[in-house]
Amino acid sequence: MVVNMTVELKIKEEYLADCVRVVISGEADIYTSSELKQKLYDIIDKNQTDLKIECSQLNYIDSTGLGVFAGAFKKAKEMKVPVKNKEGFFDKIKR
Repeated sequence: MVVNMTVELKIKEEYLADCVRVVISGEADIYTSSELKQKLYDIIDKNQTDLKIECSQLNYIDSTGLGVFAGAFKKAKEMKVPVKNKEGFFDKIKR
């Protein structure tokens, strides 16, 4: 029996006058973490403006996904890129 582990992750970037808004939806887990990490790190590397992360549409996050966010926040801090308005992120962790 073959089990299809298709997991969807959507990452949308919106370039606004004062920030880059990143909307993340779907699942952030072991299956999608490499894509999430690459995209977040690329956004941080390319933009020296405020970063706003919107996670209210994130359906699921596991420890691997959480580790990606922790690493991205650390990278942003090291590069002096403010991460603001982490909408929905901490609500997902509490579940």
